[in-house]
Amino acid sequence: MKHVFHKISAWLLFFCLIGFLSSCKENNHVNIQLALERTEVEGEVIEQILRLQTDAPDQSWTITVNPGADWCFISRTSGTGEAHIVVRTAENEGEPRTATITATSGNSTVSVELTQLTMTLINVFGNTNFSNYGQDQAQTLQIRTNLAWTAEITEGNDYVRLNTTSGSGNGVIIVTFDDNPGGIPRRANLRIAVENQETNLTQEVNLTLIQGQAYGNFERYVPFRIELPLVRDTMWFIQHNVGPIVNFALEYDTGQRHPFWVAYQLTTAHFGTIDRQSFTFDPKIPRELQPHEFIGGEIRIPRYWSTYRYERGHILASADRTFSQAANDQTNFMSNISPHLPEFHNQSGGTGSGQGIWLRLEHQVRSWARMQNIDTLYVVKGGSIVPGAPGTQIVETLHSLNRTVVPRYYFKALVQR
Repeated sequence: MKHVFHKISAWLLFFCLIGFLSSCKENNHVNIQLALERTEVEGEVIEQILRLQTDAPDQSWTITVNPGADWCFISRTSGTGEAHIVVRTAENEGEPRTATITATSGNSTVSVELTQLTMTLINVFGNTNFSNYGQDQAQTLQIRTNLAWTAEITEGNDYVRLNTTSGSGNGVIIVTFDDNPGGIPRRANLRIAVENQETNLTQEVNLTLIQGQAYGNFERYVPFRIELPLVRDTMWFIQHNVGPIVNFALEYDTGQRHPFWVAYQLTTAHFGTIDRQSFTFDPKIPRELQPHEFIGGEIRIPRYWSTYRYERGHILASADRTFSQAANDQTNFMSNISPHLPEFHNQSGGTGSGQGIWLRLEHQVRSWARMQNIDTLYVVKGGSIVPGAPGTQIVETLHSLNRTVVPRYYFKALVQR
């Protein structure tokens, strides 16, 4: 009997020990999270922040990158509590690649994947708009690459000429349109291609060259409206309507991917409760002539303007067109968007709080429009993008956003009725 009692006690002790260890294992569970600023990056050297969050500040953690992803570097591999870790990717001259970053804490493991696209092998800079004033019109295109390249007119070779069709390294191509005295708008397509002999990787840049001021749905007729400034013959005049109602008009520079001005009327009837939707391309302008990113062989809406330290700023504010979803959606066309510094647009001194001068002025204009003694405000807003004009300056050109310019100055002009 005593022997049976000891045997039962041993088994009870064994099960208690198993339960204790199991309890310890469950108590060692840690809620850990990883968040990358971007899970898909370009092929150039990119640095970003990986944020690690945990509900166990005293619990240690480790971070690893999968074998074979030695192109992905992390600034820290271990620690305790929450952390901000720098992730740096090396240049990628080959095919797109993916790294898996894994964090382990206690018995918890979480991973995040980072995909790096192929680096840009060639960049082409220059104006792609040509005039048609009865004489040959030529433009210079700058090529930036370390590889041999070829150039070819794939459409319009009856009236477009290139001074050279091949080269190696950085170079210049002079593109010349033949005389077009009739002024009927026409376009040509130019393809410039490179190949990395070591990796057999090829890339090409396709440019649309336009002679004249019209393309597709370009508005040939410029109506008379009080808010419209003088329309230049070197830019595109475009008007967007909602049914019979004129929503706004703009003059757009296709070479600089930026509106010169946006003009509209503002009354209390333009205010409602509509919420803003996603950014889209302007259907009246070819996508290749609007700010965009070229990813995976596709033209896409730019997603990460913060990478270039800018925000997507409306010229005609979304809040000025909340009476109709269609009217509000048109304010999100890329033809109405400008790169704004955060402190200029919606922050105070870059501290992350308050409102920048652009947003404060927008609120002020809306408050004037709501005043009882004002029937209509006629508004014109824009940026300093006209080359050679007094006081005109460009801060920089964002080549990764299809050569979109950043104006140094912005203006707002109002007329009250």
